Amino acid sequence: MNAFTRFASLFGAGKDASGRGGSSPECRRVGEVLQMYLDGEFDGDTSWLTDHLDECADCGLDSAEFQQLKDAISRLGQPDTDTRQRLQEFADHLAGGEMDVVDDPV
Repeated sequence: MNAFTRFASLFGAGKDASGRGGSSPECRRVGEVLQMYLDGEFDGDTSWLTDHLDECADCGLDSAEFQQLKDAISRLGQPDTDTRQRLQEFADHLAGGEMDVVDDPV
């Protein structure tokens, strides 16, 4: 799983507190694999996934938004090595639940 997929899975599909996206078990299942599917990294039968994206407006919208985001990012080109390293460390930090809270940002 690449850094973008890991980052997006933390904040994207799987539905957040705003209630966007469905809350059904099928919607949660889609949320768990959507980024892998969009990245072409999902192995196995995708018919259930594509059927759900066609039938569920919320999950279909999530899919479309993530695809637009991926397309926009890809048009920017590759970031330099330092930027990639910082982003990878940030994604690793978030995935580990090690987020520091700053009470008084400067």
